[in-house]
Amino acid sequence: MPDDMWKLRALEILRLGSNRVSELPRSISCMEHLLELDFQGNRIHDAFLPQTVEIFNMAENPVEMGGPDSIIKNLGDREHAKRITFLDLSGTDLSGFPDNVCQLRFLVTLKLANNKIDNFPMLLCQRCRHLEHLDLHNNKIPELPITVDLLHQLQYLDMSHNSITAVPYTLMKLNKVYHLDLSYNYIMDLPETFNRMNHLVYLDLRNNQLMKFPQEDMHVLASLLLLNLCTNELAEIPEDMPYLYRLKTLNLSSNHLKELPEDINLMVKLEELDLHDNLLKEVPETIMKMPKISKLDLSDNRIMHFPMRFDAFSQNREVDISNQSQYKKHEDEEEDSSLDFTL
Repeated sequence: MPDDMWKLRALEILRLGSNRVSELPRSISCMEHLLELDFQGNRIHDAFLPQTVEIFNMAENPVEMGGPDSIIKNLGDREHAKRITFLDLSGTDLSGFPDNVCQLRFLVTLKLANNKIDNFPMLLCQRCRHLEHLDLHNNKIPELPITVDLLHQLQYLDMSHNSITAVPYTLMKLNKVYHLDLSYNYIMDLPETFNRMNHLVYLDLRNNQLMKFPQEDMHVLASLLLLNLCTNELAEIPEDMPYLYRLKTLNLSSNHLKELPEDINLMVKLEELDLHDNLLKEVPETIMKMPKISKLDLSDNRIMHFPMRFDAFSQNREVDISNQSQYKKHEDEEEDSSLDFTL
């Protein structure tokens, strides 16, 4: 970059993403009206951050944690704490949560995905209460802090691809969250109810170890459009799940389901239903009364007989009923069988 950046004093937006910039000239400090600075996908280790910046994107750079000119260190400056509303440090190889980020009291969007962060500090929840969008996916975080409910304005939370084993009940108090992604973790249990999360539209819990899905207050999830529970340990569907009548996409594949509720047709807006790789023996006739269904996957189950007129129902729809076997078992059944044989 040229050294005479001072000539651009009136510049408000500077975007140089996906280039080969390795350092920033000191003269950038003279850009007194700069509001947005985007250097995503460059080679910058450290840099001076003008105090006027409100939107700062340094994703996919080899950012240094320490040093006098460290971007991370400079975030603790009092002026930055008053101004920065958007910060993206995704893919910067961070090994821990940067403490100075918690000084940015007016943050609205924080992205720290694709790093090696192993903690989610309570301090973030206590100080950054204007947060609406928080993305920490693909890190090594083992748990959410109990104080997460202090993020009253949070609308979007992505904690997928971490090491989370449990979900605090306080998370369910966030009544503005519409997008919640906890997929690819090690979660075995959820709180008994989704409590106040009545604005949820997108809920992704795939690839966990869930034994059951909360049955209480199912009406709280009435706004859901997408629910993904594939690759868990679910043995049954909650009785009231069909009352999620706004659902458009439901994925329950790769579980241990043995039956479907008779009133599944109450899901009148459901367009895609994935039930492959379960233990289903039959399909209720009511499934053919679902008016919007366009994609149905029943493959890899135990279904030997389908309802009358199912062939007609399958026409003009994407339906997969391949690989049915009455001998299909899951691991628990295989263990029981081997025990019986031994006895």
